[in-house]
Amino acid sequence: MKKAYIHIGLEKTGTTALQIFLGANKDALEKNNLIYLGDDSKAYFHGIAHFPIVASFYEKCPNIVPQHKHRHSSEVLDALTNDMAATDNDVILSCEHFSSRLSKQESLRILRNAFLDRNVTVICYLRRQDEQAVSLYSTLVKGGSTDPFTLDDVTVDNRYFNYRKILEDWSDIFGKENVIVREYARDTLRNRDICKDFLALLGVDPEGFVSIGDHNNSLGLLQIELLRSINKHLTSFPWGRWDVDVEEFEKSQNIRTALVPLLPKGAQISSLLQADERRNVLDRFKDDNLYITEHFKGAAFISNWYDSVVLTPPHPSQDTVNVADFEIALVACGMELTKKLTQIEELVLDNRMLHAELDGARKTVDELSARLTASRFNLKRILKTYFSR
Repeated sequence: MKKAYIHIGLEKTGTTALQIFLGANKDALEKNNLIYLGDDSKAYFHGIAHFPIVASFYEKCPNIVPQHKHRHSSEVLDALTNDMAATDNDVILSCEHFSSRLSKQESLRILRNAFLDRNVTVICYLRRQDEQAVSLYSTLVKGGSTDPFTLDDVTVDNRYFNYRKILEDWSDIFGKENVIVREYARDTLRNRDICKDFLALLGVDPEGFVSIGDHNNSLGLLQIELLRSINKHLTSFPWGRWDVDVEEFEKSQNIRTALVPLLPKGAQISSLLQADERRNVLDRFKDDNLYITEHFKGAAFISNWYDSVVLTPPHPSQDTVNVADFEIALVACGMELTKKLTQIEELVLDNRMLHAELDGARKTVDELSARLTASRFNLKRILKTYFSR
């Protein structure tokens, strides 16, 4: 029976790196009878992953796809089903929002029907909820959030952090025996690499695959706090809002992307949480987490989360951002702007020189054209004289 692998995330578990890797290794996958299905021409694919599938179950376009990629689930899944039927290869789909935003059982049932008679395996990477909370905070700020870090929403009632709820939703539709759980932690991944770890789950030798660099590198604590303050003057696109000017949001995202490397980095973002806070977070989910270890394949690692908690150095207050930090950032931005202006001036100078050379070339062409016309006239005169004799 043909197979299909659905990588559902979670978010903040190296999904971007894995999706870029899969897209960059289509030939190597083909040699292993696999296909990472889709490209930007497909209704079910955008950028590097299968975001439009998730978006298709929302009445209004969510902020994970552009407006032109938001279509009804019937159209999107029909296209997916047709392309799966046209290949004998085992299929791979990937989208971290499968786990975080596709929460209705009916939606999952409709998705399952799109795979027809394929044997479907669901793959999900988990990380400790305390680390997930810190990483999510960084992502939210990079997307425009101005809210300070808090653990108030990191509860069992929040599906984003309740891994048991996510896994049970998927296992109810796809079968518990078809759900594989892996830990997202450098020390436990195959060769400390999410891409090689994923290939190992599929039984594929990584030989012949092209490696990629790190993606979505974490920001430092000071970078995040400076950016959070700057966000007050930029457009954000918070989840649950639909009245955002998308064009202005994209401009703001470009500004944030340009600014981040210029901001003072500060302490590691992991320093936001102390050991007792981390323990408190994990205890909130203890019953549900340990339930996962007993009922899902590959989830025994969760028990180790409760054996010890990584100690972190004392963290600075979020209020430590001061005028001096902004002065440093402003100077860095000024230097970068100066460099860009210098590059522009050099391009303008080069452009002027090219125009001067073009004008000279045109003048030469005009001179040659005049000489050619004169030569033709002289040749006609000579020929006329010769034949008139």
